[in-house]
Amino acid sequence: MISLVLVSHSFALATAAKELAMQMVSTKTTPKVLVAAGIRDGDKLDLGTDTQQISAAIEAADNPEGVLILVDLGSALLSSQMALELVDPDLAERCLISSAPLVEGLVAALVSAAGGASLREVAAQARAALAEKIDQLSAQEESSLEGEAGSIPFSAPAGSGINPFSDPDAAILVLKIIDPHGMHARPAAAIAEAIGDKGAVYARKGGAFRTVNAASLTQVSALGVGEGENLELCTTDPHAQQIFAVIRQGLLALDPPAIADPSWGKKENAVNGISLRLSTKASAPRNPARNGDQIAIGYAMLLGGQDDAEFYQVSPNEGEAVKNARKAVKAYLSSLGSDSIIKMQIGLVDDPELRAEIAEDIAGGANAFVAVDKAYGAAANRMRKLDDPYLAQRAADFNAVSRLLKKALIGQELDNLDELIKRHSTPAVLVVDELDAPLAASLPPEIEGVVTRSGGATGHGAIVAASRGIPVYAGLKWGVHDGDTIIFDPRTKHLEVNPKARVFAHWMELARERVAIASKALDLLEEPAVTSAGRQVPVLVNVSIAPGTVKGAEGCGLLRTETLFAGYQVAPSRKQQAKVYTGLARKLGQTTIRLWDIGADKPLPFAKQPPEPNPSLGVRGVRLLRKFPHLVREQLGAVIDANQTLEAAGLGKPLRVMIPMVNHVRQVDWVRSLLEEITVDTFGIEWDARPTEIPLQLGIMLETPSAALRMAEFVSAVDFVTVGTNDLCQYVAAADRGNSQVAELADEVRETVVEMIREVVRIAHGAEKPIEVCVCGDMASDPAWAGKLVQAGVDSLSVRAGMIAMIKQTIRQL
Repeated sequence: MISLVLVSHSFALATAAKELAMQMVSTKTTPKVLVAAGIRDGDKLDLGTDTQQISAAIEAADNPEGVLILVDLGSALLSSQMALELVDPDLAERCLISSAPLVEGLVAALVSAAGGASLREVAAQARAALAEKIDQLSAQEESSLEGEAGSIPFSAPAGSGINPFSDPDAAILVLKIIDPHGMHARPAAAIAEAIGDKGAVYARKGGAFRTVNAASLTQVSALGVGEGENLELCTTDPHAQQIFAVIRQGLLALDPPAIADPSWGKKENAVNGISLRLSTKASAPRNPARNGDQIAIGYAMLLGGQDDAEFYQVSPNEGEAVKNARKAVKAYLSSLGSDSIIKMQIGLVDDPELRAEIAEDIAGGANAFVAVDKAYGAAANRMRKLDDPYLAQRAADFNAVSRLLKKALIGQELDNLDELIKRHSTPAVLVVDELDAPLAASLPPEIEGVVTRSGGATGHGAIVAASRGIPVYAGLKWGVHDGDTIIFDPRTKHLEVNPKARVFAHWMELARERVAIASKALDLLEEPAVTSAGRQVPVLVNVSIAPGTVKGAEGCGLLRTETLFAGYQVAPSRKQQAKVYTGLARKLGQTTIRLWDIGADKPLPFAKQPPEPNPSLGVRGVRLLRKFPHLVREQLGAVIDANQTLEAAGLGKPLRVMIPMVNHVRQVDWVRSLLEEITVDTFGIEWDARPTEIPLQLGIMLETPSAALRMAEFVSAVDFVTVGTNDLCQYVAAADRGNSQVAELADEVRETVVEMIREVVRIAHGAEKPIEVCVCGDMASDPAWAGKLVQAGVDSLSVRAGMIAMIKQTIRQL
């Protein structure tokens, strides 16, 4: 196939035009397209054209089929003509400078060339590229163009009155267009690419007389075929059915598909083969400077799916269909990794209550698709009605499993993101209703960030994305179209859609600066964080899922056991927990284990709580643990056992525990009494001879205003304090952080919270036996606030794994 050279005064214009055109072809072998644009002056790129640069591009593009040169204006033509005088005469003979418009001409030429057209045929398609605009804007211009456009191969004979659709030997294909934008450039390009040089194919709008060359992107898109309308194709080629099959395949491969797939739901595409096609895959390596805090810039990629019931074909055995769907989904989820969130969702696939509901509905006459949708939808709605910050997390988990099961029932691929991204402009910003954990775990490296319309920054999907260094913006409040330019800053929660050039340039500069700072910080990742005054501040890591070794972390300041064991349907035994805690401490060093932080808003199968009207102010944390003392005993015993194992290995006693959602010192006394009982039982000593010093450090999670105001009462009862700023901010502001309408209010009280922490530190450090204060909430992972927390006197910070380097660098600059 021929090659193309794009000559322009502007490098940005030329590369953007090339990127646009490349979206129109999807073949593995596309024509070579080289750009010769702008004049380079050192590191600066000015407007203009360079003859030497153009001649070099022509020489690089040379091939026996020829080279088509497209130019923008003025001196670009003169420079191209001069460049042809500098190259070998034989090469110059194989080149043609086109008079076509730069952007439209390039798109038409690339599609035509990809189909194997000759140099002259491609040039004719490029020259005719303005036909759509002319057809719509000026009848006079259209008439002046007809003579030139008529030279395009395979056009219907102009003015002859001959209608190819009237030929008795013609095969006709009728396609109903379902693309929301109708028969626009992308589906028209897919048809042109599918036809290539296979034969003469004609197109018309259903019921209309006007007939055009179906291989012409511009002519087909000018037919004005809208969503829900028919596009008719015809050909007299003896291989008509093969040509039509390739066209159908090309239109179905688009995202969204331009036509409905009549095979969806058929046996050959059903779930029986899905699990066989899955293989374990590791996450693609990402730039280590991507820590989830970087500014995301990319083209909007709207993710949807044809998971409507109309695409489901009822099988003779609906129970077997659901069984196969579960098998496929579990295989897919297993391929994403072994962390606890994914394990929990695998558990939801086989949830016995949901299985029973689905089986009952199927027995009552419902099909498998409807039964799955109803059962999981109802479960999600029950969680959503609790109206709590954590509620969206659980609802999203049910929705995620429902989405995968329904896709499996229909027969769709469960892991098609890699294929979708190949047909989309990159870098991309994924736009979804909500981000679930399986989707976050499967995001390819071309995804720069994720924007959600619902859900929060603390949902399971957001947690998985953050662990992979992918920034997330939650709570989109306005419409976004596929291909829009999106910029968002996860640090400031600012988002721009299709910004003006000056605004775009500003954000690009900020993005470069942030990545440069993050890259520099990575060089010092393993070094301690020491202020200019010589004070060393340990930087620890927050852990929600079992990690490997976390580079740069000086311990773990928060181990969320409720997410670590989220996949368990029954409570893990003391022995099981001890084994997990021992393994984590070997990797992380000193580790602070938070006792089960559960409640009606964060339920676990083995500690269920009836729904509450306001769970965030209800029975949660230590309040709920008092209803399940056996869980606390098992957990405390497991930590003691793990410390014994580690001490025997010469690693000391690196594990300690803290109590969540504490309000009053009597809650600490209750846990301490349990700890004394377990100590007596574990070491086989008499109650009266129990030691005054228990063999395990006990602290509190300070996340309520009342606990902060009562700090003086706690100093004699605890060994350390860890401040959870997420809940503390929302309780101080009386604003639900999971509610996008008031979440900003929780952020606005951060200065007040810093002052509260300063007072907590003063009391803790001034006690008869000084105790340490750590901060583990989002503020600790935010460079804008980490420095203020250190200046308030906190002893350590516990942060997201991806932010360790940045927070250390922030501390060094104090």
